[in-house]
Amino acid sequence: MNQKAIAELFYKQWEAGETHFELKTSGSTGEPKNIELKKEWMIWSAKNTAKKLNISATDKILCCLPVDKVGGLMMLVRAKVWHIDIEITEPSLNPLQQNTAANIISLTPLQLFHVMADNASLSRLLTFKHVIIGGGELSLSIENNIKSLNSKTIFWHSYGMTETYSHIALRNIQTDTDFTVFEDVLIKTNNQGCLMIKCPFHKIYIETTDIVEISDKHQISIKGRYDNIINTGGVKLNPEIIESLIYANTSFQDVFYISSIKDESLGEKIVLVCLNKSVFENEDFNFLKSYNKYAIPKQIIEIEKFPYNAGLKIDRRGLAHTLFK
Repeated sequence: MNQKAIAELFYKQWEAGETHFELKTSGSTGEPKNIELKKEWMIWSAKNTAKKLNISATDKILCCLPVDKVGGLMMLVRAKVWHIDIEITEPSLNPLQQNTAANIISLTPLQLFHVMADNASLSRLLTFKHVIIGGGELSLSIENNIKSLNSKTIFWHSYGMTETYSHIALRNIQTDTDFTVFEDVLIKTNNQGCLMIKCPFHKIYIETTDIVEISDKHQISIKGRYDNIINTGGVKLNPEIIESLIYANTSFQDVFYISSIKDESLGEKIVLVCLNKSVFENEDFNFLKSYNKYAIPKQIIEIEKFPYNAGLKIDRRGLAHTLFK
């Protein structure tokens, strides 16, 4: 079924009094699995988001995320709970190639990259009231571009997962460094420094693989994913930190990812994976020594396309599997 057909079926079930909905997780924080969402807690999530956004009756949502995943599904729920209109389109890398009357949108970092790379699409984006970005980390170059925009549009970076009914924390990219967690959500870290979350509907804490620093009981700074850690020469390195350092110290605009390949002496060696090798070949990555000398890419690998999951998020395990062949 297409997006609109799935949405129509969902709304029929919602209006008929259905209290439980099942969908499959994206697999970005583990193996994809079926999960049941309760209507009352979807409403809770939508209301918590509304506390951050100044919603009015004339607002309109543009839903361009897969509605069979929590990111898109919760856009349907928000429209219903907030009593505003919604426009539903098929997911694409650039959902703003056409005009729209909507003024609230949720995008993945990949979608945002493609929207900002096209002047006409960026102009449309800057007419929006709120832009919610979820599904992964933002590069420093994109964050800096957002901060340099002369616009009243508020860009929100969100943090959450299917098990928490979409995001449980938001940060205003233009003004905030850390995420502010919803007031009735409890957080702590485990022995690996990974975030643990307890929403009102959870009996126990959910353990994530996200390495964080908690500055106070409701603010977190996300450093990367524990399950993305690369062990090179016995040294454990975070590819997301390496990527952020490269974006911060270079002028690269092309999309790239840090991964690893097999190495006889190191076990794994750090590589930079891109779509156009010539862009990166002459770069001096010695500035990465400030993080760790093993963080310097030992090789630049060009591939035809990056593997993305159904939610338009980078599939790091799929990328590593491709490289290890």
